[in-house]
Amino acid sequence: DGGPLEALDPQRLFPLAHRSSLRTETGRTVEVCEHVLAALVLLDLDDVDLHFVGREAPIRDGSAADFVAAATGAGSLDRRLRGAF
Repeated sequence: DGGPLEALDPQRLFPLAHRSSLRTETGRTVEVCEHVLAALVLLDLDDVDLHFVGREAPIRDGSAADFVAAATGAGSLDRRLRGAF
């Protein structure tokens, strides 16, 4: 929706029927996020900016494979350089 970035906190995980959801401090939610999170764990990424369009992460084929491919192709930026851009 083009709003400001908000932190998704694992402490705000709440299960729904057949899917999970993360909630921000302001109450916004992202559903079906477990495949994205699995990809981040597989790649050992712990400081990531994700931009979701809508409330749900795309399900795609039901695995983390597409998210692993996207994250691998996106590259990375050294944290110390973030403020330079």
